[in-house]
Amino acid sequence: FSKSDPMCVLYTQGVETKQWREFGRTEVIDNTLNPDFVRKYILDYFFEEKQNLRFDLYDVDSKSPDLS
Repeated sequence: FSKSDPMCVLYTQGVETKQWREFGRTEVIDNTLNPDFVRKYILDYFFEEKQNLRFDLYDVDSKSPDLS
């Protein structure tokens, strides 16, 4: 296997619109198959509401912020 340069993008879903919004990105960790991300995020938690999170992992091959 070749090694990756992984990064994780955190998305939150709107309660009303159900649209996914980017909340934050971790750092890119070079040349690993087992990333240990350091960056932390603090989210407001509302016990009475359903809050959906989505974590997308990418192999970043350039310095461009564009993930497509």
